[in-house]
Amino acid sequence: EVISITEHGVKTVSKNLSYDYLIIATGSRYNLPIKEKNMVIADRGKELRQYSQKLSKANTILIVGGGLVGVELAAEIITAYPDKKIKLVHAHAELIERNPGKSRTYAQRFLEKRGVKFIFNERVVSHKKGVYVTNKKTSLSCDLAFLCTGIVPNFEALQNLPLTPKKYLPVNGYLQVPEHSSIFAAGDITNIAEEKTAQNAEKQAEIVVRNIYHFEKKEPLEYYRSKPRV
Repeated sequence: EVISITEHGVKTVSKNLSYDYLIIATGSRYNLPIKEKNMVIADRGKELRQYSQKLSKANTILIVGGGLVGVELAAEIITAYPDKKIKLVHAHAELIERNPGKSRTYAQRFLEKRGVKFIFNERVVSHKKGVYVTNKKTSLSCDLAFLCTGIVPNFEALQNLPLTPKKYLPVNGYLQVPEHSSIFAAGDITNIAEEKTAQNAEKQAEIVVRNIYHFEKKEPLEYYRSKPRV
């Protein structure tokens, strides 16, 4: 495990490592404000496999979060189990609100046609005896709940670098950390204002790899251009 990073090296629990170039891709994790045995943290689908038996037996399912992960999970479940009763709670007025309008409309219509119910402009803040309660006092009971919101960047080893107030790592247009030209970053850890998806991380990684090559050859670096990806 990496303990700290400086301009000159990386410190782990057992050794110090030097580098010519460093790529930081520490990613993110889900923040769990509610600790409840029936709540599953839906982290890129792996828990869905682990909970497949419990899911198959559940009649009512609650999904907390209407971003990309929550929408995809709702679609996967209702497609595999058309008879499940699914409710999706989202803190905003529409699903995947940062995505293009065509995507937002398609996602909502897809789920609505299959009986998924939505509760918009509310967020789950507590639970009591298996009942989840929103900030507007709506009570929701279910057999199984999935948490699909509130990612936190994995920043703990980056304390020596310039983090944003929300603990993301700032990068310039070439995906370099400011004032550290030999340190690059990609993926969820960066402060780039775009969806934290594998697709975007792959595009960033391509630029990082090419820019290290350009940097070594003293060639102009390539600019990373964020754009909606449907």
